[in-house]
Amino acid sequence: MEVGKRASVEQYTEKGIVEKTLESNRLASEQYINNEASLKGRIDAQKKALEVISNVLEAHQEKVDSIIVRLPEPLRSEIEALALKLKPNEEEASTVAGRMQSLISILTMIDQFNNSLTLTHQIRKDPNGLEIDTRVLYWGLSVGYAVDAKGELAWRLIPNGDGWAWEDASSEAASIQAMLDIYENDRRPSLVPLRATLN
Repeated sequence: MEVGKRASVEQYTEKGIVEKTLESNRLASEQYINNEASLKGRIDAQKKALEVISNVLEAHQEKVDSIIVRLPEPLRSEIEALALKLKPNEEEASTVAGRMQSLISILTMIDQFNNSLTLTHQIRKDPNGLEIDTRVLYWGLSVGYAVDAKGELAWRLIPNGDGWAWEDASSEAASIQAMLDIYENDRRPSLVPLRATLN
């Protein structure tokens, strides 16, 4: 009888182990299904949030595109590469985060330019059609002044809807040259009266 009892105990123990293992696997399977549903819900919510952000980016992109054409040339050339990254591109997987970073960088660059004086050199054609080098000082995004190397030709740069208009200011060439020389520390500081039209 002892042999029979031992066999049934072994079967019972084996059966119990199998049943416990099956129950444990069933619970793990239920947990997996619950986790999968929860993760799927989170993924769907994040996809919807990304879609909302992407729509906001597209709206801002249109505004930035309309602003870029009105920026002065030196700033526009700096921003152009970032502006390309702002647009969704199917060939290159442009992420929403990357596009948002480009938007923030563009707006930061515009703000920094607007809050500072920027000296640059630009090639311009003189009245005879010859290319000349000009020094240009932008006062943020409000006005700019330019003069040729000889100090004879000068311009006042005024922003408009299509960019910046170069208005002839040759009658003020000496004053504009003096201002630029003072800015570059080539002349002692002094007050230089100049006309400005602010929009």
